[in-house]
Amino acid sequence: MRRVQRRRILAGTFALVTGFTGFNCYAGRANSAATRAATAARTDGLTVYRRRTLAFGTRVQISVATDTREQAQQALAAALAEIEQLDSILSLYRPDSAVCRLNRNGRLDNADPRLLELLNVATRWSQASVGAFDVTVQPLWDLYADAARQRRVPDDLAVQMTLSRVGWRHLAVRERSAHFLRPAMALSLNGIAQGYATDRALLQLRRHGVHHALVDAGEFAALGSRPSSMSSLSSQSSASSRSSASSQSSPWRVAVRHPRLADQSLGTVPMQDMALATSGDYEFSFSEDRVHHHIFDPRVGRSPLELAAVTVRANNATDADALSTACMVLGVEAGLALLNDTPGAQGLFVRKDQSLIKTAGFELLPAR
Repeated sequence: MRRVQRRRILAGTFALVTGFTGFNCYAGRANSAATRAATAARTDGLTVYRRRTLAFGTRVQISVATDTREQAQQALAAALAEIEQLDSILSLYRPDSAVCRLNRNGRLDNADPRLLELLNVATRWSQASVGAFDVTVQPLWDLYADAARQRRVPDDLAVQMTLSRVGWRHLAVRERSAHFLRPAMALSLNGIAQGYATDRALLQLRRHGVHHALVDAGEFAALGSRPSSMSSLSSQSSASSRSSASSQSSPWRVAVRHPRLADQSLGTVPMQDMALATSGDYEFSFSEDRVHHHIFDPRVGRSPLELAAVTVRANNATDADALSTACMVLGVEAGLALLNDTPGAQGLFVRKDQSLIKTAGFELLPAR
């Protein structure tokens, strides 16, 4: 279980390059020179403001439609500050982050309540997915990254040995601390952290009285509706946000990337007071045939073979993020069952042959 490129700025498609470092607590800080930009466009009696920054190794963009510039500035500043704080806590890029300290030391005391909340949510999804979602997969990533430096994939013995250090049941979360129950374990929250950051940013916008917004922090969350005549938005995410002029307000529309044609989409998903997340085998691969990629089945230590991508729409981005990863691992039949058991969740499954399977209620409109 691991997702990368739609939220991370990387050079190249395949991991089989000399000097590849992978994602770990000792890698260079990807967002140390974060930049911001702000724009505004008048429409529908509201002004649309956008701000960008870098966090979790990717570009973050937030758009809000408000009555006053002051309200927009305060709301955007609070939302971006929340994301940047969470980056400092949850990131694998920053050696001083709480997650990296936990991975190094095996224990973290006086942990930030947001980290503990997220770990408890992750545990809930591990239980619901029968272990398909598991935040303790970092040792598998390290194993595959080390093998990639030698232009190979790990053998079965190495995988089995590494699996002894993987398992959500061996992560203990207490009221103010977290620790591993086995030595040499490590966390990667990349399958849920950006969804959580998206939700926390949206919470800040609501607290500042914003009723119409779109947050792209690697996953998407929409608040209210898209004002008419709003200019186009773009993103480097696997699902990129788009909107175009219309005579009246309408749901935000988010385009879902084609898993094999990077410059094309499968269609657009209408979004109003809901969230969207996508996982795919194209995001980072350890082999050119995409048999070995960044999403691992933590129960067997190999990448799942059935699906090329899964997009999940849910009531919040944290759940959508975890569900899209879990469904990639589970495959169509078990993934559909999990979504059907989750109130408010719908999904789009893309098989390796590019055939599509949708749950009831999942809207996929033609690309604009």
